[in-house]
Amino acid sequence: MRLQSRIFLGRLFVFGLCSQLGRSQNAGTAIYFQRDDSNQQWCGYTSESDHKAKVKQTRPDLEGTATYLNNRLSKLVVFRVGSESGDWSVEDEYTLDKNGNIQALKRKIVSFPDDVIEERYFLIRDGKAIRQKTTGHTVRSNEVTKERLKEEYEPIVRKATAFPFWSFLRYHHTAILSTGQTCASTGK
Repeated sequence: MRLQSRIFLGRLFVFGLCSQLGRSQNAGTAIYFQRDDSNQQWCGYTSESDHKAKVKQTRPDLEGTATYLNNRLSKLVVFRVGSESGDWSVEDEYTLDKNGNIQALKRKIVSFPDDVIEERYFLIRDGKAIRQKTTGHTVRSNEVTKERLKEEYEPIVRKATAFPFWSFLRYHHTAILSTGQTCASTGK
């Protein structure tokens, strides 16, 4: 009876260990990146705190997070400050399929002068962005609003290779993951 209990507990331990390993692989690996205009380079980090510290120092107009699942880019979150005054910003969350094609976009636009936070949802099919829905609420009170922003603010990227940071992530993501941080010229 004791032997059966040990075997059962051993199997339970191995099952638990395997499920933990599987869960960590499915969670994805994040790379935080930014454009450092003062040094004309892209920088990527595995540590979010290192990335945030560098953002405070350099105040980039473009930064983001690339999520890799099973060594494949699956999601990009790109944040842009659209004006020097900081009146508005755009955060885009792109979802990519297993072939690296953009499938969907969730765009969040914050406009302080209009007192509106608007979320726009798109499907990307055959190089076209098809708007699915739009929601909005006020910046100050978070109340739902029917008011809609009229501007597009930033062009919608329909092909992943059109991102200005695409080459950097493609050629340097392995180095970023192995060293924790890598910078390269904005031309590379």
